[in-house]
Amino acid sequence: MIDYVTPEEIGTLRERALDKFIRFYEPILQKFDSKYHVDFIRFVETGEASPEFIAYIDDDNADNKPLIEATDYIIKLQGEALSKFGRELREREKQSLEKKVKR
Repeated sequence: MIDYVTPEEIGTLRERALDKFIRFYEPILQKFDSKYHVDFIRFVETGEASPEFIAYIDDDNADNKPLIEATDYIIKLQGEALSKFGRELREREKQSLEKKVKR
């Protein structure tokens, strides 16, 4: 059990998390205009975005296919992660109930 984390450890953990974040998003962000990068990340992380970003995604005449595909890809990954999390919770609940029954 960790009872104390030093500021240096926090800094190291933060850097690792940012590196993973950047490595994950970098190939996706390269597929569309950089002016939408911040809004894209905000949108897939929080569901919020600027009106300009939303209008661009909704514009059928815009060359926004790479951005839409990237958004769909991230949302698919999030759905898969949520499903996996749900399965793990159900399995833990099942194991917990089995332990209670055996007592």
